[in-house]
Amino acid sequence: MNLDGWYAKDKNNVYYYRPVSGGMQISKLEGADTKTFKLLQGHYQYAVDKYFFYDGTQVIEGFNPAKTRQLLNNKGQVTAIISNNKRFKLDLN
Repeated sequence: MNLDGWYAKDKNNVYYYRPVSGGMQISKLEGADTKTFKLLQGHYQYAVDKYFFYDGTQVIEGFNPAKTRQLLNNKGQVTAIISNNKRFKLDLN
């Protein structure tokens, strides 16, 4: 199942794929929860599941999805995530 961004999933795994100069980069996200994995609103490279936030293939450390606020702009896009006085700004490309 394609998720309209650089991610796709099947019943067992979540995959990150995007075009690179030599073709396509395809990586399996180890430990991603397929049932709760989804793109963040308005993005193609940021995602979340019940355990982590993701920036491409990397976990955004220090942000527990259950305890993190998502800030939205007037278009409904997530612009930042905030948890325990930590802030991570998302690129809006």
